[in-house]
Amino acid sequence: MNQIIKETLKDEVVEFEVHGLDIARIYSSSSSKLTMLSISASPNIHIEEELKINQPFLINVPSYGVKEIKLTRVDDLSVEVKVKNIPISPNLNYVKGMDNTPFPEREKEMIRKKLDIFEERLNNNSNLTQEIKNDLAEHVTYVKESLDHLGRKDWLILTIGLLGNFASGAFYAPDVAMEMASNIATSIPQFLDSIVHAIPTINNGIARITNDS
Repeated sequence: MNQIIKETLKDEVVEFEVHGLDIARIYSSSSSKLTMLSISASPNIHIEEELKINQPFLINVPSYGVKEIKLTRVDDLSVEVKVKNIPISPNLNYVKGMDNTPFPEREKEMIRKKLDIFEERLNNNSNLTQEIKNDLAEHVTYVKESLDHLGRKDWLILTIGLLGNFASGAFYAPDVAMEMASNIATSIPQFLDSIVHAIPTINNGIARITNDS
């Protein structure tokens, strides 16, 4: 069911309960039609996003799915926000019937090499804080180590879960999340079949188009 909810935001946090979101207006301008929103969801998504009127913003909310947030009215003291479901989600259908046998050594080595390249690029990324680099490095290490003690099916499901968090922007820089997903998907072509992991790219593309207009 595609439930669409519209609420007027003034100075208080508004709960979009059916979508698992809390949204607050930080500031808004009737002249520029720009608004800064604070968007929160459990367990620990906290995003501040500046949007123009009618500019869609996508977010993957754990346990609730993918949501589209859009401003439909912008004034200096209040804004109207619309939230609706987007019928896309991580596709795990391909793991049905997949055996849970260990990865062969050749395949594990290929995946590790891809992740090593990712870590090297990560460390050379001047746009990331050292804290984020360290945190992501720990997760990459965990993914690599899991190759040795998880079967193919369990490892794929585990890694999809981690990448889902990355791509949703809940914890990490979205561009880094996309790079990590790309590296692993290159090693295992069937690894990821979901538009969820393209959400940051979609949002960035929409923002560029909107800003150029």
